Amino acid sequence: MRIVFLSFHYWPPDFGGELLHSIERLQALAERGHSVIALTRRPQDSSRKEEHAGISVMRCPVSGRGILARAAYLLWTVKALLCMSFDTLHLGAMPACRKPTRAMAAWLYGAIARARRVRTVSVVALAEEAEVWRVQGKDGPIKKLHYCNVDRIVTVSPVLFKAVDQWWPGKSVLIPYGVRDDLLRP
Repeated sequence: MRIVFLSFHYWPPDFGGELLHSIERLQALAERGHSVIALTRRPQDSSRKEEHAGISVMRCPVSGRGILARAAYLLWTVKALLCMSFDTLHLGAMPACRKPTRAMAAWLYGAIARARRVRTVSVVALAEEAEVWRVQGKDGPIKKLHYCNVDRIVTVSPVLFKAVDQWWPGKSVLIPYGVRDDLLRP
């Protein structure tokens, strides 16, 4: 299988628990023989292409984090998705600062995948478990837009699965995070 991971943030140099878990899942898929390509932003003084633990990392030609870099990333990834061959699109961090524009970017990427007849996957972060995960209220239409073109919504805890599955039964899949034993060594 050929998997494309879209994430404006990527490790290295961006680092965080949720992102690290995504990358560990992608590395495990690469170890099983799947082709994994990460399309990400380009920090200053970094190469445009590299291999990282079995993942082909391709970085946007425009570097930075500002609005121009985010717009360039969006256009670059849209072009890449229209030109490359892949089986699964994994949505990571969207190239936008606000929820509505993140949702529009996710919708656009999902629409491209749907038009190309490939699967789309998104992982719901544990950080969202602190808030009530629902599609009602002022954030409801935004969440509906974000996930409407996603085929599978991966949740990482039973509580989060129950909340997501209430609104998208059959779309939600529970894959709990494992405990990394290297963190527990004295």
